[in-house]
Amino acid sequence: MSEEIYQYFTEQREARKKKRKSNREYNLGFLKRKNIPFVELNNGVHVRLVFDDETIDFYPSTGLYILKDGTRGRGIFNLWKLVK
Repeated sequence: MSEEIYQYFTEQREARKKKRKSNREYNLGFLKRKNIPFVELNNGVHVRLVFDDETIDFYPSTGLYILKDGTRGRGIFNLWKLVK
């Protein structure tokens, strides 16, 4: 593999890491600003939201949320619409 290709993929990998970190910080801050109760698991990589009879697993770095009935969705704003 040439040095240019190696450098390109290294930069792409680092950019993805920075984006996931940025997403995690923004999404956790959003949940706190909107006073949505959550439990932070695995140092913020996985968040669990528990309501009356529903549990939602949320991954702030990717925006994926999974309800316990198996329904999946993406995005902090879609999650917010679901819980408000």
